[in-house]
Amino acid sequence: MQDKINIIFLSRFTWVFVVLGVIFFVVLNTLGQNKAVPVVYNPPPISQLIITKTVPKDVFYAADTRDSTMIYTSQEIDLSTFVFTIMPTMEFDKKVRYDDTKRIILTPKRNWPSSQTYRLTIKSGLKSKDGRSELADDFVLVFDIKPSPPYQGGE
Repeated sequence: MQDKINIIFLSRFTWVFVVLGVIFFVVLNTLGQNKAVPVVYNPPPISQLIITKTVPKDVFYAADTRDSTMIYTSQEIDLSTFVFTIMPTMEFDKKVRYDDTKRIILTPKRNWPSSQTYRLTIKSGLKSKDGRSELADDFVLVFDIKPSPPYQGGE
């Protein structure tokens, strides 16, 4: 009977070692496969910078003046990325101003000529100050220069 008990004990004892061995083997193999997973930083996509308003819209009553053209943007911009053309050619002050109301100010070097149509193009690639937004497409503004209408004063 004692031999039978020893065999049962031995087989239970062996069984425990087999289970422990399997667990040990699985743990060791798992530990060897714990490789660093590379973390890839995907910055948020570049959002679109928007021209929200322009002065003038389509008619600019500024003939024979040096009134400024103003372009309002949805975000503060990096002025170094501001590129524009105007047709017919018009010279502007060398310094393009930008103020805290998100407004680009272009002041001509000479008076606007009367009865002229201009096409101002702001080139795509204009970036926000933080670099996360940009103007996706060229923005085109066509406007006519006209003399100020005569004053219609009231009483």
